Amino acid sequence: MTLQLGFIGFGQMAQAMAKGFNQKEHPPFTLHASSIDFDALTAHATPLNVQPISSNQQLVDQCDWIILAVKPDQVEGVLNDIDVASFENKGVISIASGITLDQLKQRLPKSTSILTMIPNTPVCVGEGILMCQEDTTFTQEDLTQFKDVFSHLGTIHFANGDAFKSLATLSGCGPAFVAMVIEAMADGMVKYGAPRDLAYQIASQTIKGTAQMQLDTNTHPGVLKDQVTSPGGTTIKGVAALEEKGMRHAFISAMDGILDH
Repeated sequence: MTLQLGFIGFGQMAQAMAKGFNQKEHPPFTLHASSIDFDALTAHATPLNVQPISSNQQLVDQCDWIILAVKPDQVEGVLNDIDVASFENKGVISIASGITLDQLKQRLPKSTSILTMIPNTPVCVGEGILMCQEDTTFTQEDLTQFKDVFSHLGTIHFANGDAFKSLATLSGCGPAFVAMVIEAMADGMVKYGAPRDLAYQIASQTIKGTAQMQLDTNTHPGVLKDQVTSPGGTTIKGVAALEEKGMRHAFISAMDGILDH
């Protein structure tokens, strides 16, 4: 039986997930979405093979699993407008940052299976991270099906407490930081005559290749750095310049700036 999967809210992250799902040929699920602006929803959803639905209530009635993809401050209002009994024996996956399992359990029937997670934007190309909380009311059968469906979007990880908060922050905010690194590296090449389009390609591929090498070999990043930095060579001079300008401190401070508030 084909799983009916529905998004309540179809903003940037929901659209990124739909793009990732679309990379799967003959998927074992059908996608639906509802949103306040039906015309805008139709314009964005139809090209992504997502069935637009005119109301949140209708979406919940039609779908097996519902993805809460609205902003955190909108979750309460969305749930108020839906007959709570409609969630009986259904799955609810929240990607609204800061909305906890306990908050959803207080609002939904006991028979509702609930999972909270934070995806990141690379899900749109099937290379994302889905950071999930271990605390969940999904059964083992639910989790098996969840992994089968959502693995099309990238890698799935589970954690709780501070570990979940910090890892979700890294994966969720990290693409912005990496994009800034790509831009800065490319700017450095353009400064010395490289065409900008090619500079972006070289910077992105360098990061992609290095990341894949680390993932495949599980080699400590410091060792990978040392493998390139020969004594008195050009790379160590660049590394020294980055250290002098506080690169490590800047990245750690970025995490502090998010998590200390």
